[in-house]
Amino acid sequence: MILDEIDKIESMEDLSILLSLMQSGFISETKHSRRRTKTLNTKVVAAANRIDRLPPELLSRFVKLRFRDYTDDEFVDVSAKILQREGIPVGLAGYISDQVLNKLESRDVRDSIKVARLLKEKTKEDVDKVIDLLRRQL
Repeated sequence: MILDEIDKIESMEDLSILLSLMQSGFISETKHSRRRTKTLNTKVVAAANRIDRLPPELLSRFVKLRFRDYTDDEFVDVSAKILQREGIPVGLAGYISDQVLNKLESRDVRDSIKVARLLKEKTKEDVDKVIDLLRRQL
């Protein structure tokens, strides 16, 4: 089972079901006075932005891997490639990525995507306007 953004699960009931599954492979469902049970041979892989939101008894069942932040060059490269998938021309994708890194002081690819989606025209001048607008909001 692959869970993306496990830290966004707010229901303790859902987390307790996951905990039971990871602990024993056992899950059960009770509806209208009827109970179904099942034992599953399951491995769970999950991703989270913040693990401090997970109960310690659940967190202890995972092998935790922490990834380092992108270097400046890695950020620009990854960000530009993702922007190209968004239909941004190569040169402009690199320019947006560089401006997000240096002017917005961000290494979050989502910020590059926001800038690209706010463009009225796919020009450096329009990128500069959007970056300036976003900088004033910081």
